[in-house]
Amino acid sequence: MSDLPGSLADFGAASFAAVVVAVYLVVGEPVVGHVLHRRFEGRLRTDPGARRSFYGRLLVLEWGLAVLALVVWLSAPGVTAGHVGLRWPHQWPGALTLLVIALVLLFVAVSTRALRGGALLEAGEPVRRPGSSPPGQGRHAEPPGHATLAVLPRTARERRLFTLVGVTAGVCEEWLYRGFFLAVVAAVGGLPTPALVVVAGVAFGLAHAYQGRVGVVTTGVLGGIMAAIYLDTGSLLLPVLLHVLIDLRFLLVPAKALPAGRAAEPGSTGRSGGTSGDRGAGDTGRLARRAGSAHPGLRPGAGRPAGDRAGRRRRHGAPRAQPGRLRPRGGHRAAAPAGRRDGHRGAHGDRRRGARARARRRRPRRAAATGSAAGVREIELHAQVTARGFYERAGYEAVGGEYEEAGILHVTMRRSLRSPGRV
Repeated sequence: MSDLPGSLADFGAASFAAVVVAVYLVVGEPVVGHVLHRRFEGRLRTDPGARRSFYGRLLVLEWGLAVLALVVWLSAPGVTAGHVGLRWPHQWPGALTLLVIALVLLFVAVSTRALRGGALLEAGEPVRRPGSSPPGQGRHAEPPGHATLAVLPRTARERRLFTLVGVTAGVCEEWLYRGFFLAVVAAVGGLPTPALVVVAGVAFGLAHAYQGRVGVVTTGVLGGIMAAIYLDTGSLLLPVLLHVLIDLRFLLVPAKALPAGRAAEPGSTGRSGGTSGDRGAGDTGRLARRAGSAHPGLRPGAGRPAGDRAGRRRRHGAPRAQPGRLRPRGGHRAAAPAGRRDGHRGAHGDRRRGARARARRRRPRRAAATGSAAGVREIELHAQVTARGFYERAGYEAVGGEYEEAGILHVTMRRSLRSPGRV
């Protein structure tokens, strides 16, 4: 059984600071965590480095609080290292504690296998409620229940930072919510062990309020289990190791098993792939070829992304268009001085730019018309986040969170074609 302070007087001059830090962990941390996570989810739409930046903020916040609690403890003359769990286990875990540890390890193994099998793909599907706005049109990218999905790493660099975050969470949170917090609670209230376990679980669950009700309950139960192990062994060692193991299991989940990162099922949708998923002409061409019919408004090669056509020209030795030159369809070049072209942005230039803008706006609808005529029930594409609003205006809806593809943030978008007349 862990030795805890008998009264608040053991903290001496640091008593008030200890109570303030403990109250912040219960009241302030849930608010700060909620605001921090919602801002992060909002930045995911436009900032490719939002996830890495968020990891950095987490590291600063966790270690800052841990150091603050450490300073308060060092200022408490009557609170020893054993009072806050900073020692080796003074006894072997009891039979009940060993059973709990075995259940936690079983949970880690089963959940890791389920995550690798794609359990998060279903969790990432947004639920539409009657009268609610389509996914992705609100301020934030993820609903509260899916906030954890947005935090999970997608790239190799993010996985390296997430490793530091997982280790930091295991060390700092166990020190804060089990070692330091329970010492203050025991000194103030003198509660029995079962009550301390409940208090620790409630405080830890509230700290994860950004994850929604399910997240609060899950983390609360885990927090209570960690508190029971700590109080039984008198050391934070086993809780820290289990906590790190629970967090780092997400590193075993491949990117394809995360929401919006899986490949299309054969024959299920008219899905576009690659980094040019936000090019409407490419989507239309792929739909026409997959449906086995030719679209009357498509030229050969129009279904390819513009980058592919440019690369093919360079590989076959075709000359590239130079700045200040117009290249007509016949292949001949008509030179136009750059100064003259830039100085004559009159009605003709405005009409030309307006026609191009209208053609871009028609591409998603033309793709929908092609798919509907071919019997395709749904279009799914990978759109760059910068083109998300463009596709939403064309009737597409975002599915799941954002992910990195070829170094660019993308989001999966779908449009139902079950009503052929509405395209």
